[in-house]
Amino acid sequence: MLPDAFKNSLVDGYENSWSNILASKLYLLRRNYTETGHSFLGYMVATSVSFWEGLPEDIRRELERTLDETTLEVNRLAEEKALGDKNSLLHAGLVEVISLNKKNRNG
Repeated sequence: MLPDAFKNSLVDGYENSWSNILASKLYLLRRNYTETGHSFLGYMVATSVSFWEGLPEDIRRELERTLDETTLEVNRLAEEKALGDKNSLLHAGLVEVISLNKKNRNG
C-alpha cells in the first residue's frame, strides 16, 4: 500500500524503525531520512489482577525482577539491532540521514 501511495503522490514521507526500513526495503521508496529519535519499541506483559495477586509474594517479586532484567536486555538488543541496520544502509549508500540539532529537535 505504501509504495502505491508514493507513486500516486498521496504520501511524500513516513516514519519507521531502521529495522523495518531495511527488512521491508523501504529505502527503495525514499533515500533521505530525518532522524528524530521519537520512536518507541515496547512490549507488554499482561495478566489479570486476581491472577497476579493470587501469586505468592516471593514469586511476584521474582517475576518483577526477571521482567526488569529482561526489559533492560531486550531494549539493549533492540538498540543494537537498530544501529546495525542503520549502519548497513548508510555503508551501502542506500540512505542519507539528516540529523536535527537540539533546537530543531525540541521545536
